[in-house]
Formats: sequence, C-alpha cells, structure tokens
Amino acid sequence: GAVLVAVSFSLVLTASAQKTWDKGGSNGNWDEDSSWSPAGEPTATDDAIINNGATVTVNLSGEQAKTLVVGNATGAGHLEVNTGGVLDIQAGNGVNDTFIVGDGGTGTVVQTAGTVRGNWNGNPNLLLGNGTSGNGTYTISGGTLDSSEGNGSRGIIGDEGVGELNVSSTASVTFRGLTVGNSGSSADGTINQSGGTVNASLDVRLGVG
Repeated sequence: GAVLVAVSFSLVLTASAQKTWDKGGSNGNWDEDSSWSPAGEPTATDDAIINNGATVTVNLSGEQAKTLVVGNATGAGHLEVNTGGVLDIQAGNGVNDTFIVGDGGTGTVVQTAGTVRGNWNGNPNLLLGNGTSGNGTYTISGGTLDSSEGNGSRGIIGDEGVGELNVSSTASVTFRGLTVGNSGSSADGTINQSGGTVNASLDVRLGVG
C-alpha cells in the first residue's frame, strides 16, 4: 500500500530594511550607528538612502549595503570615499537600479581613493541622473570603481536626467556595459576624462532612446 510521510518545515524569508541617513551622530562617517535611522549602519540586506543634504564619508573597509541612493526625490546627498574606504553594494541577482546617484534629486560622489564595487546582476546597476529631475555626478581621482560584476550589469550616465562621470589622475573605472545618455530627449550624459582609466568589457552605447 501507499506510505505517507508527513514532513514539517519552516521557511524563513529575509526582507530588505531601509536605512536613511539622519545626521544623528557627529562625525559624518558611514560607520556611525547613530547617524542612520533606524539606528545601525547598513548591512548587505539593507537599502541605504542619503538624502538630507548631508556629507557621508566612507574611510573604513567592510562598509556595505544592498542598494544605495544618494540624492532622492527633491532632496540632495553627498558621499565621499577616501583612503582605506571599501564600499560593497551587494544586491545580487535580479535587482535593478542598485546604486543611484541623483534619483530625481541631486546626488554627488567624490572618490579620492579606496574601492566601490558590487555584486550587481541587475540591469542597470549604476545610474547617474535618474528621472527627468535627477542630477548625479561621480568624480573619481583615485581608487577603484568596479561596476563590472554580474551578467546583466550596466552603468548608465544620464538616464532621463543629467549624469556626469569625471575621471582623473590614477582612478580606475570598470563597467561591463556602459550607456551614455539614455531614455529620451531629457537625458544628458557626459564623461570627462583627464587621466586614469575607463573600461567597458561588453559594449558602449551613446544616445539611446
């Protein structure tokens, strides 16, 4: 006859939490727990937002987030990555829009050293100037910006909004795919290079949409 086996199990789902910079601390460093709301620096499962006009500095290794937005809606945000700073943005498979600078607002990133990288399998994963009112600028003069991981990874400079990438000195910037000026007549994408290296291993698209 038939044999029935009853199996009991539990399924645990890990949901993303949102961490918003609220300047609650004093030193402006990413690792300052009291400057994030809710308290505690972001982990690899948290969506991080910097949006109240503050400057946040990454100067330690091991900093991370699932996704990161610098300058959201009508707000503004500024991120600096300096010597010793390592920021991993680890959205993983199937997550789009992983790292946005200027997501309808004004966002700036200044990197003089250190490393910004991600496990970015979504498409796109690095956006500068998203949405018609988005204005995003990434200025890198040293260190590494690596946006090449993941089969679907693509950087977009100017996705409906205004995006600008400035590369100089000893900086190293790597994309898998790269689009400059995307999605309609309002898109304005610019790359200014006076030094360093910019590489795209898959393709480069200009003025798409």
